[in-house]
Amino acid sequence: MVKALIKWVFRKGGFRIIRIPKQHGKPSSARQPSKCDTRESFADMITKEPLNPILHLNYADEASRLGRSYLAYAELKTAEFLGADKKEIQQRIKRFQASLPRPEYLNHNRYFRLISTASEIINRGNHTELSVLDVGGGEGQLASFIPQTSYCLAEPTVNGISGIDLPFPDHSFD
Repeated sequence: MVKALIKWVFRKGGFRIIRIPKQHGKPSSARQPSKCDTRESFADMITKEPLNPILHLNYADEASRLGRSYLAYAELKTAEFLGADKKEIQQRIKRFQASLPRPEYLNHNRYFRLISTASEIINRGNHTELSVLDVGGGEGQLASFIPQTSYCLAEPTVNGISGIDLPFPDHSFD
């Protein structure tokens, strides 16, 4: 009775209640540790060779294996920006994109920050080919909102690239 009343009130107010499916598998914080902390080991390796596209490509594969789909996609886009083999990228791109959660499952605030940022990037670029450096971008969720853009993630705690001491020449990004 109460449920029906609540639904009716929301419908009258123009709102719709949707059920978000349960996430399958263990939450990321409850994952079983592997032999070594993969994130740290890849971050350490990338810190030493931040412009090595193969390291980023391998990290993308490992992140995908661990179910960290945003990070996998962002690292794949970073490897692509750094010049990884196009065949290697094409083998993974559709699979990685398909594994991304639907945007409406993101936290409301995060979704609107990302969609607003992506819209601003696209509008400022006049819909031309752009290159974006995402400094402090966490696991690189922005990459999934700008798939046609050349993208590189710099997040020291995630992939070992520091935003303070960038390894890129000046004017490498738009």
